Amino acid sequence: MEATAARAGSSPVQVRELEHPEADDQVVALLAHLRPDTADRAGAVAASVAQGVRYLGAFDEAGRLAGLAGWRVMSTTRGRVLYVDDLVSDPRMRRRGAGRALLAWLERAGAARGCRTLELDSGVTRNDAHRFYAQAGLSISAFHFSRPLAGGWGIFEIERSGEHDRR
Repeated sequence: MEATAARAGSSPVQVRELEHPEADDQVVALLAHLRPDTADRAGAVAASVAQGVRYLGAFDEAGRLAGLAGWRVMSTTRGRVLYVDDLVSDPRMRRRGAGRALLAWLERAGAARGCRTLELDSGVTRNDAHRFYAQAGLSISAFHFSRPLAGGWGIFEIERSGEHDRR
């Protein structure tokens, strides 16, 4: 599925699914803005793809990656949801419609797949992202709690080691 979107006063943005995002230098570079502490971003993307995450890119007229979304459909006790693992736009290209185009594509994809909601988590310090989500009609419906686990591995390290605990 490919779509074109334009924000008033901006150039059109092409949205399309990405094949082999782990091998795309633009994807890996853009994820650095969202996940600066992840050392092996290409490995993390490959591991997420192996677990069913799909990637979507928003490209400007020159073919530059302006925005990126990693997403999957999940069945939960809340119903079927389209979960957005990653949503990031290039800081140099913000306010040109990439984020809105990605969200619009994701909403259509979720509806077409029978999802009840589109859900995502956002870091507590990402105030610009929170404002963007609110303006796009998303509401805060939950708090996400976490705690680091002793000896825990990143998912891509587990995938590479072949050690899976499927209890």
